[in-house]
Amino acid sequence: MMTITRLHRYVLGLTVPPSRPHPEEVESLEEIVLHSPARSVLRAQLSAPGVLRGGLLFGHIEGSRLHVLYAAPQGYRGWPSLTSPLAIDPRYALGWADALTAISSRSLEWVGSWLMYPDSERDVPEQDLRWLRWGQRAGILDDQTVLLCVGWQDGAMVSTGYRLLDSEVTCLRVEGGNKHAHPEGEDGA
Repeated sequence: MMTITRLHRYVLGLTVPPSRPHPEEVESLEEIVLHSPARSVLRAQLSAPGVLRGGLLFGHIEGSRLHVLYAAPQGYRGWPSLTSPLAIDPRYALGWADALTAISSRSLEWVGSWLMYPDSERDVPEQDLRWLRWGQRAGILDDQTVLLCVGWQDGAMVSTGYRLLDSEVTCLRVEGGNKHAHPEGEDGA
């Protein structure tokens, strides 16, 4: 039997009743935990600067923690469906969701999007908030999803997590996504 995830409902426009977390879980979300597979993909993406890029995050909520187990690129450069770094290519995204459902022993959901800037650097919160609002208008970011902005800062990988709750922006702690040394040394050279 096929599992209908949030991503299936979003991409296919399904009106199947969603399996929403309890309101207390959504409201109490305080931290994003990046697991090794997700962190590895994000570090690899940091080595490909020069273009604004993004993708999908897959995981689950446990108490006040959002566990991000997998990060997927949004697709391949030049695809006409990718009009912004947060755009979702339906076939590519559903392929990821179906593959993860098939290999995972636990229920994984689309839990948000990640974003990196062309220079792979961090420290641009104004731009982060602009993309967060873009994602909200596009229906990609809501009270159940986060925006994770990733880059290098002072020679280390750093991440900033954002979420919307009743249209208010909250900054979330990120465990496992901060202060990982740049593979080419402290100066990035």
